[in-house]
Amino acid sequence: MDYKVVKIEDINRILGFDISNRSKDKTVIRGKQGAWLCFYINGYTYVDIGRMFGISGSSVAEGVDRFEDKLKEGDSLTLEIWSKLKVYEL
Repeated sequence: MDYKVVKIEDINRILGFDISNRSKDKTVIRGKQGAWLCFYINGYTYVDIGRMFGISGSSVAEGVDRFEDKLKEGDSLTLEIWSKLKVYEL
């Protein structure tokens, strides 16, 4: 399978803010969770992603689950972020 190379810098540019920021702002948190889903879809493990962000793989998994739940709920912020990140979907 050919995976797209996903870079934090590219996601920052697409979203317009730094996802590596440790801000508690809801937009940054949701953007980070969406980015983790992008990385995961493109072949990175939760542990790989956790290393990139200095957190545990289980925290990444929880964030991805939360993002997916918010997508299913139709949360407007989550849908907006995902519409920008869908460029990385396979």
